Amino acid sequence: MSSVSSSIQSPRQESSQSSVSPPQINQHTSPPHLGFNPGGEPFIFKYPISTILKYLDIYQKMFYGIWPVLNINRLISQLISINFHEDMTREASIIYTQVLAICGAISMQVTFLTEKAKLIQGQGIDAESCIKECIAIREKFNHKLDLDDDILTTSLFLYEYYINTSGGTKAAMLYLREAISMAQIMGLHDTATYNNKTAGEIHRLRKLYYMLMITERYMSIEDGLPVILDACIPFPSLEDEEYPDLLTGFTELLKLFSVPDKSFFDKMVQIRKMSSNMEFLSNFFHESSTPPSQRWLVDVDKRLDNIKVLNFISDIQKVNILLSKHWMKSLNWHIAYKNGLLDKDSTEENSLSLTYPKTIAHEFLKSVTNLPIFAFESNGPGVVVKLLEIAQGLADSINDMALVRENYNSIPIHDTLHSIFTLIAKFKTEVTLPTELYRRIETMVNSYSVPRPIGYLEELSSESDQSEDNQYSRFRENLDDDFITKLNDSVFNNSQDPFPFEELENTNDPKEIYNRITSRLTPQQMETFEYLLASTVNSTPRMPSPLSTQLGLNKQFNV
Repeated sequence: MSSVSSSIQSPRQESSQSSVSPPQINQHTSPPHLGFNPGGEPFIFKYPISTILKYLDIYQKMFYGIWPVLNINRLISQLISINFHEDMTREASIIYTQVLAICGAISMQVTFLTEKAKLIQGQGIDAESCIKECIAIREKFNHKLDLDDDILTTSLFLYEYYINTSGGTKAAMLYLREAISMAQIMGLHDTATYNNKTAGEIHRLRKLYYMLMITERYMSIEDGLPVILDACIPFPSLEDEEYPDLLTGFTELLKLFSVPDKSFFDKMVQIRKMSSNMEFLSNFFHESSTPPSQRWLVDVDKRLDNIKVLNFISDIQKVNILLSKHWMKSLNWHIAYKNGLLDKDSTEENSLSLTYPKTIAHEFLKSVTNLPIFAFESNGPGVVVKLLEIAQGLADSINDMALVRENYNSIPIHDTLHSIFTLIAKFKTEVTLPTELYRRIETMVNSYSVPRPIGYLEELSSESDQSEDNQYSRFRENLDDDFITKLNDSVFNNSQDPFPFEELENTNDPKEIYNRITSRLTPQQMETFEYLLASTVNSTPRMPSPLSTQLGLNKQFNV
């Protein structure tokens, strides 16, 4: 894939430059919208076009696979065709606002990355001011009078910005509903609308329609937003896609969110009004419009199992699909649980068994073993929301198994809950965190005394590790040439992607060194790294973590 701007580094490249705060504009003076800076470079709002291109490049490289609604080459062509010497026209304002919306959404999304500064060299943008400018110009030119897919896309990215903003959920839902209303007015739900359009237009509009449907269904589960859209037009075709490898992950996600039909989401919205948290699911089958059968739930679970993750899609897409899949499996189990449809004597592989949440969580942990932390962070705060649902299933299973089975060994399922919670603790933010549920799971984890998992999960839960500083100190004491050689041989054994140790020569902070090394590791590499560190410091090797034992990774430790 070609790069939008040659100045952009990949997410794993190091940068010696730190992020610089954007220039501030006097609150009493309106900035010019388009023009040229003293060096002759065109600027958009208050940023040179080269800075804008960096954010468009990040969208194409990192987020196209989950938001495949923009043709970046087309957008850039429209952008450079604007006459920067003249006042803004309505046509230019549509391009202008779309660019600001996507830049604001990307800027907010990357705030969840631990290495966000490395994505943008030099000056970045201020997301809030870009979004305010976008909204003001939309109103000034009254874009809603004559709708098109570019105006609709701007509303969608305003949703993406606000959903990642503290206190922005209601604004996000308003912009999502606005985009959906535009789609209906444009007739995107009607197959006849596409009759006189080119193949490229049809493909772009189908992607846009289904992006809205997926987003709406997610919001219906999490925030009770009534569902309007249904899977009533053909899915986007990979044959019409410029980047088929990137779109494959999106089509699998689309299949995932299409497994339960619209009536499933309608019912969840209706019942949610009656109570809070997951209690609303206890009335799920009380309405005649929802099939009250175990067979229906088993069928949903099986169809979710059929959603596959292909090896060639991006790590960000893999996390999105795998987490969404197991989140929906957990929701499906909770419906059965709240309606007394479980069989307490079934094996844990049975989707209607009381212990099935352990299977769901274990399969999820196993499926993401080789995926980097970066891929989780890139999916934003929604990661924690879905992980908490999986954790709640485990918690409910633990509580009930203690009541229905004597001498039940709860250690394995407690260990699994602890593993899920360490992920939650790592990625939690204050943006969309369901505080009450988080505290419940936290209390349950803390009340049960289990050995701390080592390796990858120990690093993930480092916020609660009181001996963290000692660990970094031990790491610093052993960071010599011999240790680096062992690290290269045992962990960074990929000659195509060696670790640039020379970039750490001027760094003396052990925490920074440790974080910069471990941020590049997959969970499996992290286990090897921690074991190497422990065996270097202490002649008695540590045992592998409970997670590695569950996943059959003991051989790499020779235990």
